[in-house]
Amino acid sequence: MCRLFNFSRIPLPGCDAFSAIAPHALHTTLIVDDFYYSIDTFAPANGDAHPEPLSVVDIEGRIRAAVEDAKSRKDRGEEPPMVGILTGDERDTWTTVSYTIETMSQAD
Repeated sequence: MCRLFNFSRIPLPGCDAFSAIAPHALHTTLIVDDFYYSIDTFAPANGDAHPEPLSVVDIEGRIRAAVEDAKSRKDRGEEPPMVGILTGDERDTWTTVSYTIETMSQAD
């Protein structure tokens, strides 16, 4: 069975790699109007136990808060970083751009 959750595709020249599966991941990444958010969707587990999902009401509230925040930022005229558009480029070009972005100074 192929697992499609708790890992990321890592662009590399010629062939992508996959991150290690993280069975204890607690959050989900959302993109709302090109703004990125990380919201908790699981409660931390004790020891080696797997995390328990938060309630649907809690998760929905977190998603709604992200949507409202994105709307507020957009209404104030804030421009999101247009990083997502780069992933639609040809994969080897995106690999080069991804590496460049990851190795840039945070001050830039």
